[in-house]
Amino acid sequence: MPVRQTINSKQKGEYEYYILVINNGDPAGGCAIYKTYRTAQEREQVEDALKHLLDREQQGRHASPESLAGTLNLQRGNVMRLIEAMETQDLLESRGTELQLTTQGERWALHVLRAHRL
Repeated sequence: MPVRQTINSKQKGEYEYYILVINNGDPAGGCAIYKTYRTAQEREQVEDALKHLLDREQQGRHASPESLAGTLNLQRGNVMRLIEAMETQDLLESRGTELQLTTQGERWALHVLRAHRL
């Protein structure tokens, strides 16, 4: 089945917004594409957080939720959810306001760092 792409234009004040709609003929196609996008975005946030935490530890400093929020350009609530998810995955430990990579988190951070250098 061919993929249909349409661009919808919406006028709002002085600005014109363009929305790209991709549909493969399946009403759920757009939802699947969005879910894939969100998963990739969440993985990228985790990888960026791991790189930040590794960088801080290599400098002999501890990361904090505030430093992570600034680096990732996220609001505090979103950073706290990210930290909780990373703790659940055994990637980091939080001790008060200090964040520290676990052994598994450090291993994954080094893997991400090497992959991004290629």
